Amino acid sequence: SCAWSSWDFGKSRESGRGCRRPGELRRLWYSRHHYMSRVIGELNLNVAVVDGDISVQRDFYPLLKAPPLREHNLIYTLDHQHTCGDLNVGFAYCQNCASGGRAQWAIDEGLRREGYFCAGEPGEFDGANARFWARSDGAGVTAGPHRWVEWTTARDQKLYSDV
Repeated sequence: SCAWSSWDFGKSRESGRGCRRPGELRRLWYSRHHYMSRVIGELNLNVAVVDGDISVQRDFYPLLKAPPLREHNLIYTLDHQHTCGDLNVGFAYCQNCASGGRAQWAIDEGLRREGYFCAGEPGEFDGANARFWARSDGAGVTAGPHRWVEWTTARDQKLYSDV
């Protein structure tokens, strides 16, 4: 499949810069979260996001609408391990999500982090005093030393696993 969009990151609230690399491949990955949030916020519809490398072999809606999943608003799959810190955002489903609600906040927070990575300088993420990590390190949620990795596959999954 292919897609075209006029949407781009624009400017990050934190850095005031747009995506530093015009050919940034992850922009396509980021756009799915952008549009998922828009559908929730503007249309208040249930929305599913399914990556092109996923093979849907049967109707998954009955599983999403039955217990225990029907009680949840934002559903992601896991990647390799059965731990919440290992999300796979290749499949996401938002049901009964309120515009401006918690599920939309989680999607937007991941998108904010993606935009920050896209716009940021490596030094903002690297080393013991990396600005990006200052708040979460100070709260004891993360701990350095942190390092910048230019190409991290599924970086969006790592960001959403932390949200």
